[in-house]
Amino acid sequence: MFRIVLLTSFLLCARPVLSADESKGRPEQLEFVRSKVLPLLESRCFGCHRDQKEHKGGLFLGNRAGALKGGDSGPAIVPGKPDESLVVEAIRYESFEMPPRSRMPQAEVDILVKWIKDGAVWPRDLQTSPDSQTTEFPLQQRKASHWVWQQIADPQPPSVEDQNWGRDRADAFLLSQLQRNGLVPAPDADRHTLIRRIYFDLIGLPPTVAQIDAFVNDPGADDQAIASVVDELLKSPHFGERWGRHWLDLMRYAETLGHEFDYPLHNAWRYRDYVIRAFNEDVPYDQLLREHLAGDLIAKPRLHPKEKYNESVIGTGFWFLCEDKHSPVDVKGEEAAKIDNQLDVFSRTFLGLTVACARCHDHKFDAISTKDYYALSGFLQSSRRVTEWLDPGQRIAERVALLKKHRAAAEKRLTSLKLADALERYTLAALETIHGVPDKVSRSVPQDIVFADFEQEHYESWEISGEAFGDGPVEGTFGRQQPVSGFTGRRLVNTYRNNDNLKGRLVSADFVIRHSHIQFLIGGGNFAGKTCMNLVVDGKVVRTATGKNNEKLLPAAWDVTEFKERTARLEIVDDQQGGWGHINVDHI
Repeated sequence: MFRIVLLTSFLLCARPVLSADESKGRPEQLEFVRSKVLPLLESRCFGCHRDQKEHKGGLFLGNRAGALKGGDSGPAIVPGKPDESLVVEAIRYESFEMPPRSRMPQAEVDILVKWIKDGAVWPRDLQTSPDSQTTEFPLQQRKASHWVWQQIADPQPPSVEDQNWGRDRADAFLLSQLQRNGLVPAPDADRHTLIRRIYFDLIGLPPTVAQIDAFVNDPGADDQAIASVVDELLKSPHFGERWGRHWLDLMRYAETLGHEFDYPLHNAWRYRDYVIRAFNEDVPYDQLLREHLAGDLIAKPRLHPKEKYNESVIGTGFWFLCEDKHSPVDVKGEEAAKIDNQLDVFSRTFLGLTVACARCHDHKFDAISTKDYYALSGFLQSSRRVTEWLDPGQRIAERVALLKKHRAAAEKRLTSLKLADALERYTLAALETIHGVPDKVSRSVPQDIVFADFEQEHYESWEISGEAFGDGPVEGTFGRQQPVSGFTGRRLVNTYRNNDNLKGRLVSADFVIRHSHIQFLIGGGNFAGKTCMNLVVDGKVVRTATGKNNEKLLPAAWDVTEFKERTARLEIVDDQQGGWGHINVDHI
């Protein structure tokens, strides 16, 4: 019967059985065994060749030694030679037919072939003794034996024979170990060697002949000469280029997206240069961490030293330095895989351990649960990639400020011209042309009433609830908002407030409907019942309107003839969080 068993169960019943060559292998090979080979053996082979008291065919596959020894038919694997290994013959159905009830897909066969071809390495801590059944995992013993779980201490330096050799306390520990192994320290490096080591360590480049001569011939003491060179190199732009590479490796930096067509990742170089500048400017680690995780939310971001644009927001670009597929067959599966990669990079870099294991099971040593993993995954799944305009030299900001200045001057000029009076005269003339005598027209056509123009600092007779509407109308556009247009005067209702997650409601005082139409300007989110303005009559919403997912307020009107002489009220609603979760209203 086909069984799928998590690697967790294998770990819980494992008991280390060490051998001199069992864990040899590069880190990527050992990771391949942990993530691919062992789960495959767990699901396909261990039911017959590890978990039972009597292993079928005499073959035990719970450790490398058992696989090398083999069973009744001989050695199961020949490291480096998959074509000569009985396991490969069996899973290919060439001699034996294993597993007997369901043939392994080619992709699974390829995993075991690659493993054997690479030497069949096996991590020392993931091996089972042939006579072991389910045993209690030695948690306390493992914690006591591993350095990472020990309390931080300040040990006293050991006593050494040569008290004058060391320069600081750490040297005593080094010399003690050398003496314990019958070794003596190497002689001090000469200045020719030192200058090359310093240059390669700090900037990754060799010193010039002139720089070597200056250091070698420096009349000062060695410590002073070294300190002078180190201080000079720490100021070099090459320092950030040299050491920034280590950070970029952690972030899996690349300028293309990999996969089949290897599409270019436009502007990835901006993140690279951001890292180099951060190292050269000695940005504190906690600041660098905040910029990577939430650089777009920092109230007072760090600015580029010359161009003065938002430097902090660039740190968030590391989330998208990963492989991407142009047309995945399983879209949801690809999304989950991408998020898993993002969380793995995030946790390895900032926590020093991975939380990727918690995708399937709780961690055993540290307090990271599957619940934690999917909580983090939810943050990434509900986020989206956006393009941020950096505005080098603040040229865009200067032009926006100039346009606002001209707009304010134009509005002031238009107000002074009293265009409303002129428009009234033209309107009356047009009505006279259409209907005849002006006095009859003026009596038969009711005057428009400005119910609310929101030009005051407070909402006056409106009732406020929630946080979205603040204390009163606002002047135009918020700092992080796209330009708002289409409103009249200086102020309007705008619930963006640099945060699309606020909710609230603004309700007018009751009024009696005397006219046949209600007109207004509206913009913002297009969410029916969520970001809208409602007309409420007798406790029921009888008319509603929303924006068009646009910051431009557009005219809207309701025919309310059927509700004349009835009491009503207006409700402006913001009950939506996330993109376009706000509403703009003006001039009712």
